[in-house]
Amino acid sequence: MIVKNGNFNGLRYKVAYPNTFTKSNKYPVLFFFHGAGERGNDLDLLDVHGIFKQIKEGDEFDFICISPQCEENIVWFDMLSIIKEFIIDFIQDDYVDKSHVLLSGISMGGYMSWQLLMSLPEVFSKAVICCGGGMYWNAERIKAKVWAFHGKCDDVVYADESIKMVNAINTSNGSARLTLFDNIGHGCWTKVFNNPEVYKWLIKGD
Repeated sequence: MIVKNGNFNGLRYKVAYPNTFTKSNKYPVLFFFHGAGERGNDLDLLDVHGIFKQIKEGDEFDFICISPQCEENIVWFDMLSIIKEFIIDFIQDDYVDKSHVLLSGISMGGYMSWQLLMSLPEVFSKAVICCGGGMYWNAERIKAKVWAFHGKCDDVVYADESIKMVNAINTSNGSARLTLFDNIGHGCWTKVFNNPEVYKWLIKGD
């Protein structure tokens, strides 16, 4: 993967392109939102968990991966406005396959992911969300297909948060699935981002 750092109106981010990237082709793009521990002004923190950890360890993907960094001492929701601007701006590029704009997040980033699915319902096609939660009473706005993950022993964000979101989506005739891990607490994302089936589902699966 070809990894670069960027800045969008003060919003720092890291982006990775496939090694065969060319602007004449179209690519899916995955927006990844980190957890509370990776906030700050050091983009190398984005390599600690999730998709950029896999890239740092040598994994190759056929899609563009992009991860903004939340500022220190605030939460993602405080940056919702600029994040929406950033997403809309990035996907305007001709090489972005607008039918495959994907979303993922862990913990605090999981909460942000649920919010973005409701705030920008027309943008995303699929989402993989780990140990997050959201306004389940507003889940009928979500149009993307969602695969949520949670550890049953999570005592930081209780598994009920994911259960409520998935049930609310399916009750509203949406499409959501949930995988609960036995004997795992807060940190189920390690299993998720090491699972090739997750990426197959994101790109091709139903």
